[in-house]
Amino acid sequence: MIKIITAIGNEELNNILKKQNNIIIENPDIQYQEGIIEALEKYPDTNIIILSEKIIGNLKIEELIQNIIIIKNDIKIILLCNEKIYKEDENLIKTINYEEDYLNIILELFSDKKEIENKNKISEMEIYKNKLLKKNNNKKIEYKNSEKEIEKNFNEEKIEKEIYELKNYENNLIEKNNNNKIKLKNKFNKNNILKKLKEKIKNIKEKIIKKQKYIITIIGCSGVRKNNFYFYIS
Repeated sequence: MIKIITAIGNEELNNILKKQNNIIIENPDIQYQEGIIEALEKYPDTNIIILSEKIIGNLKIEELIQNIIIIKNDIKIILLCNEKIYKEDENLIKTINYEEDYLNIILELFSDKKEIENKNKISEMEIYKNKLLKKNNNKKIEYKNSEKEIEKNFNEEKIEKEIYELKNYENNLIEKNNNNKIKLKNKFNKNNILKKLKEKIKNIKEKIIKKQKYIITIIGCSGVRKNNFYFYIS
């Protein structure tokens, strides 16, 4: 079923459409621009608006159409106008000149419904295309986020590697320092041994010297008393 709002300032079309089996008309014909906005808010499932460029209001017809599309972006609009100067697109699907028999044109349009269906198919294709684009953009965002995550992880691994290398360097320095301490200690012990050895040799020499015997010779004229003796031991 097609749900339609008429806004042409004339109840005739509205009453005729009510009698059609495939059409639902839930609102009387709208006489002014503001009423269209109110009707869309009241009947958000509306599929089509049949609109007159002569409808009462302060907005230009182009501005009014833009406001309608903003409220419901998938709405289809049939415009009654004095001249067909408006470009038809996915929203403005049909323009009909007042001088034409617009009642029959609209009835044929809905009884046949081919044109509406074709426009709907085009709209569905646009929606599908937009979904694909959105999905593709989401994938691009995911890919960029993955790149950032990989770069972050890479930096973390690099930092961990540098920390590991620094620890190894520190351990090598500690080990080298400990080895130097051991060498120094060994050298100190060696010096102590040499010192003890020298002392031992000295003691041995002293003992040897103590065991040596000395001959004392008194020199002087015979028959003369020797009162003073001087010893020189070298």
